[in-house]
Amino acid sequence: MKIDISTDGANKTVHILENLTQQTLNVNFFEMAQGRDLKKQGVQHLDISLAKVDRADTAGLAWLLNLKRDAKANGIDVLLHDMPSKLVDLARLSGVETLLEAEHNNDK
Repeated sequence: MKIDISTDGANKTVHILENLTQQTLNVNFFEMAQGRDLKKQGVQHLDISLAKVDRADTAGLAWLLNLKRDAKANGIDVLLHDMPSKLVDLARLSGVETLLEAEHNNDK
């Protein structure tokens, strides 16, 4: 999975740079980004930009839910931005839209 991470004090912005599908997801975010060290670095908030995501499947949806769960367990708030409308629809159909607490401003 390709990501870009930028830091601004206690906030990190993570840009997902490819699709969230079973084929592209090969690692847990917290393992990939040394997430357990994020708390030690004083990170309190993660902004996740999904603007570059064109496709996502149920594996991508589960990955996002796990990301939010793991972040919460480490005392880090997560906000998803620019969720593709098809991913929003998938979350709604799966009954987990409210768990994602995303800002829906992407018309993909």
